[in-house]
Amino acid sequence: MSRTVAVTGASGFVGAAAAARLAQSGWRVRALVHSRPLDEALTDAGVEAVRGSLDDAGALAALAEGADAVVHGAALIKARRPEDFDRVNRLGARRMAEAAAGAGARLLLVSSLTARQPDLSDYARSKAAAEAEVAEAGGAGWDVIRPPAVYGPGDAETLKIVRWVARGLAPVPAGRAAKVSMIHVEDLADAVLAWADKGETTQAVYEIDDGHPGGRTWPEVLAIASKNMNVRPVVFSAPAPLLIAGAAAYEGLARAAGRTPMVTAGKLRELCWPDWHCTPGAFEQRFGWRPARDLESGLRETLDWYRKAGWL
Repeated sequence: MSRTVAVTGASGFVGAAAAARLAQSGWRVRALVHSRPLDEALTDAGVEAVRGSLDDAGALAALAEGADAVVHGAALIKARRPEDFDRVNRLGARRMAEAAAGAGARLLLVSSLTARQPDLSDYARSKAAAEAEVAEAGGAGWDVIRPPAVYGPGDAETLKIVRWVARGLAPVPAGRAAKVSMIHVEDLADAVLAWADKGETTQAVYEIDDGHPGGRTWPEVLAIASKNMNVRPVVFSAPAPLLIAGAAAYEGLARAAGRTPMVTAGKLRELCWPDWHCTPGAFEQRFGWRPARDLESGLRETLDWYRKAGWL
């Protein structure tokens, strides 16, 4: 192997963690950089920046040239218009897969567990479509991993729920019996490294999580967070149709004003879905990876980081 890996999305939460772990483990890392610069820690670790975007075929070819592997993690999680999800998530994956195939590089698509239910949201639909594009265009070999909810130091999405708990309120979006799986960002980065080090592809889609059998209920997740924060919040929920309708109204107003909606009906449908637990055994067996953090220790680390950073 050349021990060179190309990474997209390295300016984001998950991509930065994956790029850092690869660089720490001896891989030469080349990262696509568009609007957001690389974190200083990544440049200090020797990560090379390639300027361009997922719309730029020349930049993608330069990114993949001479690489043994490509890790494609760049994606929109929020968009002003539904078609933006398709343009970035689906077509971006197609272009990256074509560039990887042209360079003879293996490709790993970091997808999302929401791809399992593509009818829930524009985002979920675009991630499922991205997987299909990679399967069609990833000629040199490809794999897909579908992480569930990802959390860890620096994560602004989990922070929103944590702040609710800190105020004494614990929202249960999908009902008390709904199941959810989670994974710490560093365990996800380790999974990416395990795939890269294996040196082969299987043309398969894998689910990964923190190894807790059957997932957890939302009240269990919130209880772990509450214990770490030394609070006793009021656990509450609302009917899913009411939540989705409210989100749809807010979304319509935001789009009419030309703003990117922070909450959408699709996101609420995702949150209200009753079963997001994973079955990670196939990836563990094939690539020799095991998660190192359970939710208790991972959340404790994350909450400590939030406090030290002044986020909480």
